[in-house]
Order: sequence, then C-alpha cells, then structure tokens
Amino acid sequence: MRSLIALTGAARATASAGEQLRGTRGLPEAAVVDMTTDKAGLPATSPSTTDPVFAEIVTLIERARQRALQAVNTTLIDLYWQVGGIISRKIAAAEWGDGVVAQLAAHIAQTQPGLRGFTRPNLFRMRQFFDAYPGDDFVSALPRQLP
Repeated sequence: MRSLIALTGAARATASAGEQLRGTRGLPEAAVVDMTTDKAGLPATSPSTTDPVFAEIVTLIERARQRALQAVNTTLIDLYWQVGGIISRKIAAAEWGDGVVAQLAAHIAQTQPGLRGFTRPNLFRMRQFFDAYPGDDFVSALPRQLP
C-alpha cells in the first residue's frame, strides 16, 4: 500500500488543478516523502517487516487459524451427515414426506434466525450425502482427520 505524501517536481508540474495535494508547494525535493505501508498501515521499513520473530509469530497465527477452520469444516460435515441420516431414516420409514422436510426448513429458519444453509433443497442434499455415505466408516474417519 502506498501513501503519497508529496509529489516530486516533475509530477507536481503535471498534476491537474483538481489533483494538487495541499501543503506540498515550496518543499524541496528532499522533503518529499513517498511512504510505503504494509497491510497494517505501518511503514514498510518498520521492524515488523524485517524482524524474523514477527514473521514466525504471523506464521503461528496462520497455522492455528487453518487448524481452526479445518476443525469447523469437519464438524459441519459431521452435522450435515447426521441431519441427512435423520431425514433419510424418517422418509424411509414412511414417517415423513417431502412436505415435512419443507416444514423442518421453515421451523429451523424461525427458531434459528440468521442461520443459513438449512433450506429445503439443502436438507435434501444432506439426505443425499448420508445416502451416499451411509456407513459408520465415514463418521469414524472424521476425528482422525482433525489436527
């Protein structure tokens, strides 16, 4: 990210009236500073960009973040499989029809405001997911994938 504090002589001469920067007139070129900043807005020459300990800490943060995302994804996959299993068993036992799945989607939307992904089509996809992987082997493999 670059923050232009003042324009150099040639650029200053070509800048249009609407693009002129305030407070740069009359400055010697040595006083004109072009600061490059990093993502955090710190000057690029700060110790944060040159200190290897900072880089090590950032790497630790990124790895922990990745493990957390992986754990969340694994948990969601397990949830979708379990929900699909319940729906599949209820429909197979002729206890539920397609209309009940629509009612379930409406109930989830009403009781869990802001929760996304549990629409009627997605609930049927969860059922398909369970039907494609009905065995316990799928569920028992999930904990082994966690870091």
